[in-house]
Amino acid sequence: MALALAEAGADLILVGRDRPALEATGADVERRGRSAALIQADVSQPLEAERACRTALEQHGPVHILINNVGGRRIDVATEDLDLEQWQEIVDLNLTSTFICTKLIGGAMVRRGQGGRVINIASVSGLHRDPRNRWTELRDGQGRRHPLHACGRRRLGTPIA
Repeated sequence: MALALAEAGADLILVGRDRPALEATGADVERRGRSAALIQADVSQPLEAERACRTALEQHGPVHILINNVGGRRIDVATEDLDLEQWQEIVDLNLTSTFICTKLIGGAMVRRGQGGRVINIASVSGLHRDPRNRWTELRDGQGRRHPLHACGRRRLGTPIA
């Protein structure tokens, strides 16, 4: 995604946990004639997400396009075996990071008065059932299974066939 944006003429601010990966991607962006500012941060940690956003805005802004492309499940534990702390880690990775970045970067776009774009990239778990997580499906009155993503696309009150 970063390389496609660079090829389209965008200068980038790259944020990630892995410094060598950031540097490699930054070098690829620069080989395409664009600049890449690097900010090392683990945005699953709310304070680091805030720091990364503030650094991006203060040192490299304004930001015109925000792409929230973080998510997943860093731990391999079935949902029914998760403790609250593990659950919070998943929520912070998948939701809190997106909220913080959208609030700070998107908020700056709104205040600037020139608009901007926020693109949220979601986990494939929203499209495909994770076999470790039995909570990603529902059963209808006849005991048939239906993935939650299919149920979420149906209108309320529409029978599940």
